[in-house]
Amino acid sequence: MSFQIRLLLLLFLLGEALSFGQGDDFVRGMLLDSKSGAPVVFATIRLKEKAVGVISNQDGSFRLPRRFMNLGETLTISCLGYENRHIMLSELPLDTAVTIKLDSRPIELEEAILTGKRRRLTPRQIIKKAIDRIDQNYLVSPFSYVGYYRDYQLKDNEYVNLNEALLQINDMGFQQNDLDHTKIRLYDYRANSDFQRDSLANSPYDYVTKGKIIKNAYLPGFGGNELNILRIHDAIRNYNIKTYSYINRLNRDLIRNHSLSRKGDRIIDNERIYVIGLEKSRPELDPDISPGEEVHADFRSQGTIYISQSSYAIHKLVYKMFDTNIQERSKQDIAKGKDKLIFEVTVEYMKKEGKMYPNYISFHNVFKLQKSLFKILDIRMNKDEKCFVVKFNKAPILMIDENRKNFMVKYRKKRIRLIETRAVFDEFHLYPEPEKFDCVFKESTAESRGAGYFSPENFEFNFIGVQDAQGNALNDFEYEEFDQYREFFTQQIQLSLVEDIPEKVLMQKNRPIFDNQPLTRPDNFDEYWMNTPLKKNQ
Repeated sequence: MSFQIRLLLLLFLLGEALSFGQGDDFVRGMLLDSKSGAPVVFATIRLKEKAVGVISNQDGSFRLPRRFMNLGETLTISCLGYENRHIMLSELPLDTAVTIKLDSRPIELEEAILTGKRRRLTPRQIIKKAIDRIDQNYLVSPFSYVGYYRDYQLKDNEYVNLNEALLQINDMGFQQNDLDHTKIRLYDYRANSDFQRDSLANSPYDYVTKGKIIKNAYLPGFGGNELNILRIHDAIRNYNIKTYSYINRLNRDLIRNHSLSRKGDRIIDNERIYVIGLEKSRPELDPDISPGEEVHADFRSQGTIYISQSSYAIHKLVYKMFDTNIQERSKQDIAKGKDKLIFEVTVEYMKKEGKMYPNYISFHNVFKLQKSLFKILDIRMNKDEKCFVVKFNKAPILMIDENRKNFMVKYRKKRIRLIETRAVFDEFHLYPEPEKFDCVFKESTAESRGAGYFSPENFEFNFIGVQDAQGNALNDFEYEEFDQYREFFTQQIQLSLVEDIPEKVLMQKNRPIFDNQPLTRPDNFDEYWMNTPLKKNQ
């Protein structure tokens, strides 16, 4: 993609141009490292005079509304590890997109040996100070901010199921539980039809039939609301509740679950930053593991936390979890010595008027999608018949005469004895002893979701000798692998909370963000925009 550069000097300042033929209402750009040419991801591109902006995408791209060009706006581009750039938006062409190259900032050496009584702090002491000062550095009173949300999948580097929204988050402060008390207003949302849609990949995670899973991990559904899933993975905001392994409760578990090491210091907006590496050391100390639960010995985690040397505010946390089991890795990864990524979380805060505010958060995980000619569609509990109902996509045929041997059901790792099975069209009904069913039903059913639904992590279903009329074996399938992303990028901080928001205009957290949610647009709605990523062929 390329700008029609009007001045040779501008070409020199901004770098190579990229062709871009889409005629819309946005100015587009691409941020690249000036030496390596790699995309600069999650850089802040802010309109200085209006205090609004966006964050660069995974490919370094961004877009800004053309209407700002006539206002003489200055772009301020900043990113951890890079020198800041300042560019006049009015100098950018309208019909093409430009590549802006950022110069990396050298990694600073650790501070010199100090004289007097002050001693060099250990990584443990630095993180402890940062945790102790969370209530000082972050707002404990209500505040709000507006931003751009999206969730999508990547398959072969192509965007799939891109969903986008503009929304306002009204946070009651760091001393309040985020999931319970934060109020969210949706300004706009859309399922972007310019990109590929795949209904199967867009379905909820399914740990019962294993149709869509994160291998060796479990992700709660939160009512299908992907924004809730994203926000619970902000371990800074949720520092006193369990977030994800092995950060768990950040104020209690981060230090004791990891080995810590000092890295080279960094500079952010003229402020010196501690950079501390995290490695998973003793996961068996995880205090939230249930009795009898096994710890997967093939997990490896690593992360980096960035902490101010003056205020001890946490500016950024990056955390990745890998599966080191050689059976889970591709031949290419094995040859390169790479482990299999399970998930990664990146969250960054920015300072404004002495307090830290959310800048962006990204949660990326890898999932596997089951493709099978003959498979299980659903498993539920029928309270009236006192049985498990297994629904198939085709009528099943049993290859063993005594059909109870075809099915095995375990609850909390203990086998449930079946006394009868019945074939009903495309279903099999599995009957345990009535008293046993009643006991299991009472313990496992989630009443808020209605009778018949249960938490899958407590159950195990194994079926053998089952096929369809065409001879396809049950679950004789292949998995396709996708990368799932959920991301939120702050566009504007609103220091005061919007008062008295009617409940009827708030997002319902117990259902998906794109499921008939209420929309309310403020008078200044035109100040915000969706930073839709570029399609691969653009």
